[in-house]
Amino acid sequence: MAPVATMPTKPETTRDLPPGYYTVDEAAAKLRVGTRFLRDGFNHGGFPGARMSGRLVFSDADLDEIYRMHRSPARPVPRQRRSPRRRAA
Repeated sequence: MAPVATMPTKPETTRDLPPGYYTVDEAAAKLRVGTRFLRDGFNHGGFPGARMSGRLVFSDADLDEIYRMHRSPARPVPRQRRSPRRRAA
């Protein structure tokens, strides 16, 4: 029986991006969000990033900007008025 030809799979390569650049998986882990959030944000929501050799990559500056875009500012907590204490007679 002859061996069946299969499509070659993409070999697992070591990290071939320069320092300070991240793949979608690495960027999502760093920001603690899902990969779909980053992809959709880049494709439809105006997230910064770049396509290099068909791959979506993010720089440190891109991740900082995405974080700033979605950071919720602290809301001040309203102070509760205290009723005056009654003196014991």
